[in-house]
Amino acid sequence: MTTSTQSLPDTGSPHELLYPDLASELQFTRKMLALVPDGHETFKPHEKNMTLGALAAHVSELPRFAKLLLDLDELDWATYKWEEAPLSNTAERLAHFDRVAKELTDTLRAAGWPAMNHTFIMRGGDTIYMNDRRGTLVRTAGLNHIVHHRAQLGMYLRLLGVPIPGPYGESADKM
Repeated sequence: MTTSTQSLPDTGSPHELLYPDLASELQFTRKMLALVPDGHETFKPHEKNMTLGALAAHVSELPRFAKLLLDLDELDWATYKWEEAPLSNTAERLAHFDRVAKELTDTLRAAGWPAMNHTFIMRGGDTIYMNDRRGTLVRTAGLNHIVHHRAQLGMYLRLLGVPIPGPYGESADKM
């Protein structure tokens, strides 16, 4: 469970101050999703890993989850029904990602400091997983979550022989 005690600043927009990297992170995530080769949806590097298709669909969905952190005060997985979008190929995943990434971006641009300082709770019945400010959770459970799974996606793609671009400079495939 995470909890922060300091308030976020109330000058400048939250979008500008907290998420100046949002556009570039979403753009690179889209670039990685576009590299997923159709026909390899069942590939997984280890028995404990998700399949490539499931991982790519998850990455495509994560902006929608980040937006949920802004839309709800509390999310109880014991009662909330998360419906996965049926995404079975790269074109579908990209179209879905584009839509939910735009919705997240628009919501963040419109959010003010009171919304960012508002507490969000995520639980599973009586078990609390997160209890923190939305502004913090959008970064950690939203954007960092996207980057984490995008890195996993990169490893899957590398194992399939797909050259990986570097998000913050040249990758080993370009050097």
